[in-house]
Amino acid sequence: MKKDLMNVASEDQLSVLSQNTPLEPSFTRIMVPRFGLVSQDKTEESGTGKNKKIDVVAASGTFYIERETDELVTKEDGAQSKKWQKEYLDENNQEAIILYYRKQLRYYDEKEEKYTSSPIFDNDDEQVVLFKDRKEVARGTVAELKALYPGVDTRGRRVSKLQDEKIMYILRDGEIYQLNLSRSNLWAFQKYASKVRVSTVVTIFGSEAKTKGTIEWSQLTYTAKRVLTSEEATMAIEKISEIKEAISSEKEFYAGNSTQSSQADKDFDEKF
Repeated sequence: MKKDLMNVASEDQLSVLSQNTPLEPSFTRIMVPRFGLVSQDKTEESGTGKNKKIDVVAASGTFYIERETDELVTKEDGAQSKKWQKEYLDENNQEAIILYYRKQLRYYDEKEEKYTSSPIFDNDDEQVVLFKDRKEVARGTVAELKALYPGVDTRGRRVSKLQDEKIMYILRDGEIYQLNLSRSNLWAFQKYASKVRVSTVVTIFGSEAKTKGTIEWSQLTYTAKRVLTSEEATMAIEKISEIKEAISSEKEFYAGNSTQSSQADKDFDEKF
Protein backbone atom coordinates (compact mmCIF):
# COMPACT_ATOMS: atom_id res chain seq x y z
CA MET A 1 0.00 0.00 0.00
CA LYS A 2 1.47 3.34 -1.05
CA LYS A 3 1.62 6.25 1.37
CA ASP A 4 0.26 9.37 -0.29
CA LEU A 5 1.89 12.72 0.35
CA MET A 6 -0.30 13.86 3.22
CA ASN A 7 -0.29 14.51 6.95
CA VAL A 8 -0.42 10.85 8.01
CA ALA A 9 -1.14 9.81 11.59
CA SER A 10 1.75 9.58 14.02
CA GLU A 11 3.06 6.22 15.25
CA ASP A 12 1.72 7.07 18.72
CA GLN A 13 -1.79 7.57 17.34
CA LEU A 14 -1.64 4.35 15.31
CA SER A 15 -0.38 2.49 18.38
CA VAL A 16 -3.33 3.72 20.47
CA LEU A 17 -5.77 2.54 17.79
CA SER A 18 -4.13 -0.89 17.54
CA GLN A 19 -4.21 -1.36 21.31
CA ASN A 20 -7.91 -0.60 21.39
CA THR A 21 -8.89 -3.25 18.84
CA PRO A 22 -10.71 -5.23 20.05
CA LEU A 23 -12.02 -3.95 23.36
CA GLU A 24 -11.19 -5.63 26.63
CA PRO A 25 -13.95 -8.05 27.78
CA SER A 26 -17.21 -6.20 28.50
CA PHE A 27 -20.92 -6.57 28.01
CA THR A 28 -23.45 -3.97 26.94
CA ARG A 29 -25.65 -2.77 24.14
CA ILE A 30 -24.53 -0.07 21.72
CA MET A 31 -27.37 1.29 19.64
CA VAL A 32 -26.00 2.97 16.52
CA PRO A 33 -27.13 3.01 12.85
CA ARG A 34 -26.40 -0.14 10.87
CA PHE A 35 -24.33 -0.52 7.74
CA GLY A 36 -24.54 -3.54 5.50
CA LEU A 37 -24.48 -5.21 2.11
CA VAL A 38 -27.43 -6.74 0.28
CA SER A 39 -26.21 -10.30 -0.28
CA GLN A 40 -29.03 -11.35 -2.65
CA ASP A 41 -31.48 -9.36 -4.77
CA LYS A 42 -34.24 -7.84 -2.64
CA THR A 43 -37.50 -8.04 -4.57
CA GLU A 44 -41.15 -7.09 -4.17
CA GLU A 45 -44.12 -8.84 -5.80
CA SER A 46 -47.31 -7.15 -6.93
CA GLY A 47 -50.39 -8.37 -8.76
CA THR A 48 -51.45 -11.96 -9.44
CA GLY A 49 -51.59 -14.38 -12.35
CA LYS A 50 -50.72 -12.79 -15.68
CA ASN A 51 -50.50 -9.41 -13.96
CA LYS A 52 -47.93 -10.62 -11.45
CA LYS A 53 -44.89 -8.36 -11.38
CA ILE A 54 -41.57 -8.74 -9.59
CA ASP A 55 -39.51 -5.60 -9.01
CA VAL A 56 -35.92 -5.54 -7.79
CA VAL A 57 -35.85 -3.10 -4.88
CA ALA A 58 -32.13 -3.48 -4.26
CA ALA A 59 -29.70 -5.51 -6.34
CA SER A 60 -27.23 -7.92 -4.80
CA GLY A 61 -24.04 -6.07 -3.91
CA THR A 62 -25.81 -2.83 -2.93
CA PHE A 63 -24.72 -1.17 0.31
CA TYR A 64 -27.24 0.30 2.72
CA ILE A 65 -27.52 2.15 6.00
CA GLU A 66 -30.38 1.59 8.43
CA ARG A 67 -31.55 3.95 11.15
CA GLU A 68 -33.99 3.62 14.01
CA THR A 69 -37.07 5.83 13.61
CA ASP A 70 -39.65 7.11 16.08
CA GLU A 71 -42.37 5.01 14.42
CA LEU A 72 -43.57 2.14 16.62
CA VAL A 73 -44.28 -1.35 15.28
CA THR A 74 -46.63 -3.67 17.17
CA LYS A 75 -45.71 -7.36 17.12
CA GLU A 76 -48.06 -10.35 17.27
CA ASP A 77 -47.72 -10.62 21.04
CA GLY A 78 -48.56 -6.95 21.49
CA ALA A 79 -45.00 -5.82 22.22
CA GLN A 80 -43.88 -2.62 20.55
CA SER A 81 -40.50 -1.64 19.16
CA LYS A 82 -39.22 1.18 16.98
CA LYS A 83 -39.11 0.69 13.22
CA TRP A 84 -35.79 0.72 11.33
CA GLN A 85 -35.63 2.49 7.96
CA LYS A 86 -33.21 1.41 5.20
CA GLU A 87 -31.49 3.75 2.77
CA TYR A 88 -29.76 2.12 -0.21
CA LEU A 89 -26.50 3.70 -1.34
CA ASP A 90 -25.52 4.33 -4.96
CA GLU A 91 -21.75 3.86 -4.63
CA ASN A 92 -20.40 0.33 -5.21
CA ASN A 93 -17.51 0.90 -2.79
CA GLN A 94 -17.68 2.48 0.65
CA GLU A 95 -14.82 3.90 2.71
CA ALA A 96 -14.69 3.65 6.51
CA ILE A 97 -12.38 3.17 9.49
CA ILE A 98 -12.75 -0.10 11.40
CA LEU A 99 -12.72 0.85 15.10
CA TYR A 100 -13.09 -2.57 16.71
CA TYR A 101 -15.30 -5.63 16.74
CA ARG A 102 -17.24 -7.85 19.11
CA LYS A 103 -19.21 -11.12 18.95
CA GLN A 104 -22.72 -12.52 18.81
CA LEU A 105 -24.27 -15.99 18.59
CA ARG A 106 -27.17 -16.62 16.23
CA TYR A 107 -29.17 -19.57 14.89
CA TYR A 108 -32.05 -19.47 12.40
CA ASP A 109 -34.56 -22.32 12.59
CA GLU A 110 -35.94 -22.65 9.06
CA LYS A 111 -38.87 -24.84 10.14
CA GLU A 112 -40.05 -22.39 12.77
CA GLU A 113 -38.73 -19.36 10.84
CA LYS A 114 -37.38 -17.92 14.07
CA TYR A 115 -34.02 -16.73 15.37
CA THR A 116 -32.26 -17.73 18.55
CA SER A 117 -29.62 -15.13 19.36
CA SER A 118 -27.50 -13.59 22.08
CA PRO A 119 -26.73 -10.00 23.00
CA ILE A 120 -23.32 -8.72 21.87
CA PHE A 121 -20.37 -9.89 23.97
CA ASP A 122 -16.56 -10.01 23.84
CA ASN A 123 -15.17 -13.04 25.69
CA ASP A 124 -16.01 -16.69 25.01
CA ASP A 125 -15.72 -17.40 28.75
CA GLU A 126 -18.47 -14.92 29.63
CA GLN A 127 -21.89 -16.12 30.75
CA VAL A 128 -23.82 -15.46 27.55
CA VAL A 129 -27.63 -15.46 27.40
CA LEU A 130 -29.64 -16.86 24.47
CA PHE A 131 -33.09 -15.52 23.62
CA LYS A 132 -35.89 -16.79 21.42
CA ASP A 133 -39.15 -14.86 21.06
CA ARG A 134 -37.74 -12.39 23.62
CA LYS A 135 -37.54 -15.17 26.23
CA GLU A 136 -34.35 -16.54 27.74
CA VAL A 137 -33.79 -20.14 26.60
CA ALA A 138 -30.23 -20.82 27.76
CA ARG A 139 -27.25 -19.32 29.55
CA GLY A 140 -23.59 -20.37 29.62
CA THR A 141 -20.20 -19.99 27.97
CA VAL A 142 -19.93 -20.09 24.19
CA ALA A 143 -18.77 -23.73 24.24
CA GLU A 144 -21.63 -24.76 26.54
CA LEU A 145 -24.25 -23.03 24.41
CA LYS A 146 -22.93 -24.40 21.13
CA ALA A 147 -23.13 -27.92 22.53
CA LEU A 148 -26.89 -27.44 22.92
CA TYR A 149 -27.33 -27.05 19.15
CA PRO A 150 -25.48 -29.95 17.47
CA GLY A 151 -25.48 -30.37 13.72
CA VAL A 152 -23.43 -31.50 10.73
CA ASP A 153 -22.08 -29.54 7.78
CA THR A 154 -22.25 -30.47 4.09
CA ARG A 155 -19.15 -32.67 4.51
CA GLY A 156 -20.67 -34.61 7.37
CA ARG A 157 -18.51 -32.97 10.03
CA ARG A 158 -19.98 -32.22 13.44
CA VAL A 159 -20.64 -28.53 13.95
CA SER A 160 -22.94 -26.36 16.00
CA LYS A 161 -26.01 -24.79 14.45
CA LEU A 162 -25.36 -21.82 16.73
CA GLN A 163 -23.12 -19.67 14.57
CA ASP A 164 -20.54 -17.04 15.44
CA GLU A 165 -21.10 -13.58 14.04
CA LYS A 166 -18.67 -10.69 14.29
CA ILE A 167 -20.15 -7.33 15.22
CA MET A 168 -17.95 -4.64 13.70
CA TYR A 169 -18.07 -0.95 14.53
CA ILE A 170 -16.90 1.37 11.78
CA LEU A 171 -16.45 5.13 11.46
CA ARG A 172 -17.99 6.41 8.24
CA ASP A 173 -18.33 10.12 7.43
CA GLY A 174 -17.77 10.96 11.10
CA GLU A 175 -20.51 8.63 12.37
CA ILE A 176 -20.29 5.20 14.00
CA TYR A 177 -22.15 2.32 12.34
CA GLN A 178 -22.61 -1.31 13.25
CA LEU A 179 -21.79 -3.96 10.65
CA ASN A 180 -22.80 -7.57 11.35
CA LEU A 181 -20.56 -10.14 9.67
CA SER A 182 -22.11 -13.55 9.20
CA ARG A 183 -20.02 -16.69 8.86
CA SER A 184 -19.89 -16.37 5.05
CA ASN A 185 -18.21 -12.96 5.37
CA LEU A 186 -15.83 -13.81 8.23
CA TRP A 187 -13.13 -15.61 6.26
CA ALA A 188 -12.36 -12.67 3.96
CA PHE A 189 -12.19 -10.29 6.91
CA GLN A 190 -9.95 -12.57 8.96
CA LYS A 191 -7.58 -12.84 6.00
CA TYR A 192 -7.57 -9.04 5.64
CA ALA A 193 -7.06 -8.44 9.38
CA SER A 194 -4.14 -10.86 9.46
CA LYS A 195 -2.21 -8.63 7.06
CA VAL A 196 -3.38 -5.14 8.00
CA ARG A 197 -3.73 -3.24 11.28
CA VAL A 198 -7.33 -2.54 10.39
CA SER A 199 -7.94 0.35 12.79
CA THR A 200 -4.98 2.32 11.43
CA VAL A 201 -6.10 2.56 7.80
CA VAL A 202 -9.03 3.68 5.70
CA THR A 203 -10.70 0.49 4.46
CA ILE A 204 -12.55 0.27 1.16
CA PHE A 205 -15.57 -2.02 1.54
CA GLY A 206 -16.53 -3.64 -1.75
CA SER A 207 -18.27 -6.80 -2.91
CA GLU A 208 -17.73 -9.74 -5.22
CA ALA A 209 -20.18 -12.22 -6.73
CA LYS A 210 -20.11 -15.77 -5.37
CA THR A 211 -21.74 -18.95 -6.64
CA LYS A 212 -22.25 -22.34 -5.03
CA GLY A 213 -24.41 -24.71 -7.03
CA THR A 214 -27.57 -22.82 -7.84
CA ILE A 215 -27.05 -20.26 -5.08
CA GLU A 216 -25.66 -16.86 -5.99
CA TRP A 217 -24.78 -14.07 -3.57
CA SER A 218 -22.51 -11.08 -2.99
CA GLN A 219 -19.77 -11.18 -0.39
CA LEU A 220 -17.92 -8.32 1.30
CA THR A 221 -14.35 -7.49 0.29
CA TYR A 222 -11.82 -5.34 2.12
CA THR A 223 -8.97 -3.26 0.71
CA ALA A 224 -6.63 -0.94 2.61
CA LYS A 225 -6.65 2.44 0.86
CA ARG A 226 -4.13 4.38 2.96
CA VAL A 227 -2.89 5.11 6.47
CA LEU A 228 -5.09 7.45 8.52
CA THR A 229 -4.35 11.13 8.58
CA SER A 230 -3.64 12.74 11.93
CA GLU A 231 -7.15 14.24 11.98
CA GLU A 232 -8.80 10.90 11.18
CA ALA A 233 -6.78 9.13 13.86
CA THR A 234 -7.74 11.75 16.44
CA MET A 235 -11.43 11.36 15.61
CA ALA A 236 -11.21 7.54 15.73
CA ILE A 237 -9.52 7.64 19.14
CA GLU A 238 -12.21 10.02 20.45
CA LYS A 239 -15.02 7.76 19.19
CA ILE A 240 -13.44 4.70 20.81
CA SER A 241 -13.16 6.58 24.11
CA GLU A 242 -16.82 7.65 23.93
CA ILE A 243 -17.99 4.10 23.33
CA LYS A 244 -15.79 2.67 26.08
CA GLU A 245 -17.16 5.23 28.52
CA ALA A 246 -20.73 4.30 27.55
CA ILE A 247 -19.93 0.62 27.98
CA SER A 248 -18.42 1.24 31.39
CA SER A 249 -21.37 3.34 32.57
CA GLU A 250 -24.00 0.86 31.46
CA LYS A 251 -22.03 -2.07 32.85
CA GLU A 252 -21.84 -0.36 36.24
CA PHE A 253 -25.55 0.46 36.09
CA TYR A 254 -26.57 -3.17 35.61
CA ALA A 255 -23.86 -4.70 37.81
CA GLY A 256 -25.33 -6.66 40.70
CA ASN A 257 -28.91 -6.18 39.53
CA SER A 258 -30.01 -9.35 37.76
CA THR A 259 -33.55 -8.04 37.16
CA GLN A 260 -32.38 -4.94 35.32
CA SER A 261 -29.67 -6.90 33.53
CA SER A 262 -32.19 -9.46 32.33
CA GLN A 263 -34.51 -6.69 31.14
CA ALA A 264 -31.63 -5.07 29.26
CA ASP A 265 -30.96 -8.35 27.46
CA LYS A 266 -34.63 -8.62 26.51
CA ASP A 267 -34.63 -5.06 25.19
CA PHE A 268 -31.62 -5.96 23.04
CA ASP A 269 -33.33 -9.07 21.68
CA GLU A 270 -36.38 -7.04 20.65
CA LYS A 271 -34.20 -4.87 18.44
CA PHE A 272 -32.01 -7.61 17.00
